[in-house]
Amino acid sequence: MPVPASGFTAGGSYASSTVIVDPATGQVDLATATVGTHDVTYTVAPSGCNTGGSFTTQITVNPLPVADVVADVELCDSFTLAPLRANNGYFTQPNGGGESLPAGTVLTSTQTVYVFASTGATCSDESQFNVSIIESPIVSVTGACQGSNYVIEAAIVNDNL
Repeated sequence: MPVPASGFTAGGSYASSTVIVDPATGQVDLATATVGTHDVTYTVAPSGCNTGGSFTTQITVNPLPVADVVADVELCDSFTLAPLRANNGYFTQPNGGGESLPAGTVLTSTQTVYVFASTGATCSDESQFNVSIIESPIVSVTGACQGSNYVIEAAIVNDNL
């Protein structure tokens, strides 16, 4: 909502041909505003000694950021973070907090990863996904001849089956 300057003449109305503006307050309906630059004009009609007039200013509506969505993963041993679109980044905590994880980072433990997208200090979006890492089983293989047969035995060493 606009904040009038000192000496501002009250009693006028706001208007725009490209965005919806409350005529009394000048508040722009951002829910319906399209991305781009828009002119907003404040007009005061002539009255008594006041000759009236108008002033036009521009407002810019920037696109909202959209966080990339990554599906939950469950893999053995590790998961490598793939590249994201511009203005997106991986983080260990919500709202772009914690440690930043660049694309190509190899994760070796189970965790929640946050994808934070921002176009500046005021607009952001976020998604999250879970990475479940399962340690691959370690198998010990031994073999020996038993008569005319060669017998192979396999045993799980780390109980990860």
